[in-house]
Amino acid sequence: MEHSLGILSVIVGVMILAWAFVRPRRGDEPHCRRCRFSLAGLTEPAKCPECGRDLSPARSTVIGQRPSPMWSIVKCTICILIGSLLVGLDRMNLTGFFPLNDHKPAWLLQTEAYTLGDLRASRASIEIIDRVTDGSLTTSARDTLVKTALARHAQTWRTFPDAQWDVITMAINRGELTLPQIERVWNDCTHSPVLLSSGRHDLTYFPGEEMTLSAGVRTRSGDYHRNNDLRDCAFLVGQSLYLTLRADTGEPMKPITRSSYNAFLPGRSMANGSSAPDEREYAYIHAPSELGVYHGEIEYELWYKNISRKMQQIEDELEESDSLKKSFSFPVTFRVVPIEQIDVPAIDPLSLREDTGSLMQFEVNDVECVDVLIDDMQVVYRSQYADVSFGVSHALDPDIGLGGYLVFVQGKHSREIPINIKPRELQRQSVSLRGFTPGPIAVSYRHNHEVAVQERVEIPRVLGGTIDLSTITLPEPEAE
Repeated sequence: MEHSLGILSVIVGVMILAWAFVRPRRGDEPHCRRCRFSLAGLTEPAKCPECGRDLSPARSTVIGQRPSPMWSIVKCTICILIGSLLVGLDRMNLTGFFPLNDHKPAWLLQTEAYTLGDLRASRASIEIIDRVTDGSLTTSARDTLVKTALARHAQTWRTFPDAQWDVITMAINRGELTLPQIERVWNDCTHSPVLLSSGRHDLTYFPGEEMTLSAGVRTRSGDYHRNNDLRDCAFLVGQSLYLTLRADTGEPMKPITRSSYNAFLPGRSMANGSSAPDEREYAYIHAPSELGVYHGEIEYELWYKNISRKMQQIEDELEESDSLKKSFSFPVTFRVVPIEQIDVPAIDPLSLREDTGSLMQFEVNDVECVDVLIDDMQVVYRSQYADVSFGVSHALDPDIGLGGYLVFVQGKHSREIPINIKPRELQRQSVSLRGFTPGPIAVSYRHNHEVAVQERVEIPRVLGGTIDLSTITLPEPEAE
């Protein structure tokens, strides 16, 4: 409250000062506009007797005179000082340097919990709960705070104090809220459903490619809790995604379902103006093996799950209540084509100005060959690996990446590691060289269309062909 009063005091002071210079003039005597000298009794003077200003222009004189602004300046200064003091006390209260809330009466804290912004209302709510906990306030004060929190939560046009979400959920888990009250919290708690991902932006897949589907909602909850057992302040919500598809031929596919339970716990943002969903559900599926166009629907469902032992008497009502369930549908269309038809341009290394060997960054960080022994006698296993870093040269265009294999060859033995490297990204990877013998191993990059297609959104073009990178030497094994 002191912050609002402080701001109000400063505003009043500024208004007093402004009024001192714009309020109406008093009296009907003419005065010189420049020096305010009274021209009463002078008959059409050509110049001001005091400052000598030419009085013939129409706006060179004024009728009446404003009182001295001295007292207004004093009042303004006092208001600004009082406002600064109140704002300073508010800041010290928030930082804990001077906890002013400890000295406020309960009625003022209740008022602040309802009227102030989310941070200060949270601090007032916490102080009330602390006093109820230590016995200095009765449980009636907590009941009043619960009503305040419910009222503020229903005012969706306002920000909601974090600590008051704890107040509501604790009241639910104490069995103090009725079913209509829980329904109201539920309806105000989840809003703005959105389909976050219906797959790739071009909606084109090859048979068996993984698709990511996700939907989410904004939540009006909080990120504060005072209880060590999070279950006591949880608001458990079940989520599920249902995907039904039908090919152009009319043949329906088996529905795909994913479900989970999430508790609206600390960390759930409810700041106004943010569009990011706080709760979301994902489903990972594979594109159908049959080619063609598919139409379907993603159904995103939410439902409230009771976890309070003290609300078992209305458990059946909670389970059967349709008002504690929400369902949202989003249409989806995509097509499945042969992988050869998905274009990820491959740049021929020979067409670039740079030397082929300088197109990629490749660095060997470590190469190791170690025999792990028992009792210094029996070889248990041999650890062989190479720690390498690789990426596209910074000299290339910023939209060229890598899509293919990192190939290790020694005689007839080889190992291929699939890699997708974004433009100008350096990746470090530990590669197992199991089966290789001590000695030189040739390393190269080989483009592969199927590998490049996997990350086609983030890597619009890739290096094609084959590029020799380096030769690494696997040392003789050491005992460990």
